[in-house]
This record gives sequence, structure tokens and C-alpha cells, in this order.
Amino acid sequence: MHKNKIIIKTIIALGIILLIAIIGFVIMLVVQEIDSKNDLTTFEQSIVTVTKDYPTQFIVYGEEMDFPKECNVTYIDDINADAIKMDETFKYQLIVINDLNSKTEMSKEDWQLLNDHIKSDKRHNLFYFGNKEFGNIAELDITDGACSSLADTDLSFGFVYEGETLIKVLGTYRQNAGYSLMEVLLHEQAYSIEKSNK
Repeated sequence: MHKNKIIIKTIIALGIILLIAIIGFVIMLVVQEIDSKNDLTTFEQSIVTVTKDYPTQFIVYGEEMDFPKECNVTYIDDINADAIKMDETFKYQLIVINDLNSKTEMSKEDWQLLNDHIKSDKRHNLFYFGNKEFGNIAELDITDGACSSLADTDLSFGFVYEGETLIKVLGTYRQNAGYSLMEVLLHEQAYSIEKSNK
């Protein structure tokens, strides 16, 4: 009987030691994960945000762009409801009109469709790169006169949600910019997502 009590106490003690070791191992893994995220550059952290933390569907109309391979990008040839419909396997969507070469054709109807699409869901964001379409953008009701603040060197206009508020983003990219268009674009999307999820 006394032997059985010793065996039971030994098993319980070993179980407690094993449980403490497992908890310590889990804590170590969590700390390593946090440290590895802190080691990332802002650009790398933006990629993690839009691909892993909050998977984002990127739809691009116009000239192709150099997205990181981790991003899910669809190029479209036409602005229509089916082409810009959000795939519900994603948490967010960013539509990019890349018209830096001024060759992208867009009608007022295309812009109205995009206007309505952005208003329909606070997970939809839009960026236009170029300057040829600023006149059409100025006529959209979601612009609220913000185009009057554009500088001659501005090559971008964006609509991004931060929570319930639609923010107009001007001057994200400019002529002769000394920074990467892709870094700015992914940072803006990641920032919007993070502000919407606080």
C-alpha cells in the first residue's frame, strides 16, 4: 500500500514537471513569434498583414505591377461588376487602377461603378495611380471635393476605410518619388486594415 502511494506521488510529480515544461515551451514559441515579427521591416510587416493576418484580394486594372509573390493579385481587362466582385475567401479588397503610363481607358460609368462598389462595403479600398483621370475622380460623390487639394506633382488618389470612415488619400505617390510605389501601396492597405481592426 505504501509502495502504491509513492508510485502515485511520483507519477503526479512527473506529470506536473512535464506540464511545466510544456507550458514553458509554448511561452518560448510565442515570444519567438513576437520577436520575429519585431525583426521585420515595415514593408515586410505590411506583406504579413495583407497576406496572412487579413488576407487581401488585389485587383489591378491597367499596367502590371511588381507585387510581392505572397500577394494574391488578379489583373482585369475591363471594369465591370463581375471583374471587381470581392471573393469572399478574402477579408479585404484593394482595387488598383495603374495608369502611370496614361494609357488606361476609363469612362465616367466605370468610375461610377467603382464609386458605388467602394461605398457598398467598408472592406473595399481603391487606389488610382496616374493623373489623367483626376477630373473624373473629382466628380464622384465619395470624393467630397478632395481633388482640389491635389498638387501638380501628385500621381495618386486613394479611398481607404479606417473603421467606419472613408479617408481620401492624396499624394501617396508623386513624380520623381524617391520611394517604392509598392511599399507605399501595401503600407497604406495594411495601415487601413490595422486602423479598422483596433
